[in-house]
Amino acid sequence: MHPTADSKNIMKTLARLFSILLLVIILFTACNKEEVKCSDSAEFCAFIGAEEYDKTGVLIDKYLSGLQKDQSDQEKLNKLKAWLACKSCVESVEISDALVLTNPPKSSLLVSFNVSGLQTEKSLFILMDEPLSFGHYSEPNN
Repeated sequence: MHPTADSKNIMKTLARLFSILLLVIILFTACNKEEVKCSDSAEFCAFIGAEEYDKTGVLIDKYLSGLQKDQSDQEKLNKLKAWLACKSCVESVEISDALVLTNPPKSSLLVSFNVSGLQTEKSLFILMDEPLSFGHYSEPNN
């Protein structure tokens, strides 16, 4: 059974529609919210593996200083959360206190790290200046 001219035209039309649909999907997903780039992962995790947590502050500050200034502090904290979560040595991250009334104000994130196969939790404090910056780590609830 040989395809007829009508069935060839239908197939060409379907192929074109599929191509257009694929192009539209690519364009819309490319224009979506900016993706979080998982930069400095190896260096960050090397500090964590050596249990030199505060040395990650330079990398955190570098990331935070690169965020767009027109974003709210909450958006910046959410981006920091995603940036931390993408690291291979980070098990989970949650924003535990969006704003602690101190001078200067700070926010904290509860970060669960994988250090040599063991889970370790730290509270990460971020100073709510402009730009946001690394404060310090502490044991949770301290």
